[in-house]
Amino acid sequence: RYVVFYLPLWKEGERIKAREVRLDIGAFEMIKEAIGEYHELLENNAIEEALERLDAINRVTYDNFIRPVEDILNGESPDALLVVPTEFMYELPFSSAYDEERKRYLIEDYGVCYLISSSMATVLQRDLGFNGKALLMANPKGNLESAVNEVTEVEKTIEKLKSKLKNRVKRLKVEKYLYGAAMRSVFRELAKEQGIIHMTTHMKFNRECPLDSYIVFSDGSLKLRELIEKVPMEQTMMCVLSGCESGRAKVQNGDEVLGLQTGVLCGGALSVISALWKIDDQATAEIMRRFYTNLIEGKDKIEALREAQREYKEFQEKMQEKYHPFYWASFVLYADYSSIISQHL
Repeated sequence: RYVVFYLPLWKEGERIKAREVRLDIGAFEMIKEAIGEYHELLENNAIEEALERLDAINRVTYDNFIRPVEDILNGESPDALLVVPTEFMYELPFSSAYDEERKRYLIEDYGVCYLISSSMATVLQRDLGFNGKALLMANPKGNLESAVNEVTEVEKTIEKLKSKLKNRVKRLKVEKYLYGAAMRSVFRELAKEQGIIHMTTHMKFNRECPLDSYIVFSDGSLKLRELIEKVPMEQTMMCVLSGCESGRAKVQNGDEVLGLQTGVLCGGALSVISALWKIDDQATAEIMRRFYTNLIEGKDKIEALREAQREYKEFQEKMQEKYHPFYWASFVLYADYSSIISQHL
């Protein structure tokens, strides 16, 4: 028996080609179990064991998902891989899939974007454009000081858009809410108008009941069910959920994908960047600084995230600290992968 998933290959200026990949059910179950164990180890703060488990996951991910299509990748030379996962595969960090033969991570060759379905590859690439409005929220409970530094750097970088967009948007408006001001009521009121949303706070995925997954604000938590039903985001071209487990998901009823990131997409946002596991605050702040800098330079979201993670990895390797994939591979991109600059030029 096999489990089938699709791997669309994206090359600028060309039609997207999707390749079917079959995975033996035995290998599928083995990787699924390893993912569960990895999260359990993180939950119990068994970090060293968790890192070893992630190394194993990265190797089997490459061997079972990427190696079978190496010939196709070499022949097509795509710019990026658009992964359409199934089941637990939404929780696999494809960017850190590791080729032990070449001693090389997948991110060194390709950027990766996750799609809920293969039809997303064309449906979501609509020309929304950045409307000039950005909402930044961080540290509502006062115990994530690095989160404040993160959104402050994001704010500075977004401000640089003024010279890039010039008269293409009426005006640039960045609203920042920190500590007690980072309220659920504020988010619900303002989200519908924002072109970019960046939230750095505690987030929690509930695997038993995904609709009870939540985002923490100073005046309470916003559950996934409320995010889906009451927070429209039709103007949002990118939402960054910079919080632990914001990228985890569970597939129910065959093809219903439930997670905080899919809640944002259900609200109408074009793209989401979210985290697959508990994240390191300092590493996150640095990766986000690099990511937004790359965006402002005109890179599409896939390449901007890939370069940010790769640059962080290479710098930390020289420093000989925090260079393990645990620190840089957690963040993944969902849905639209276009540049936020080119749509205005």
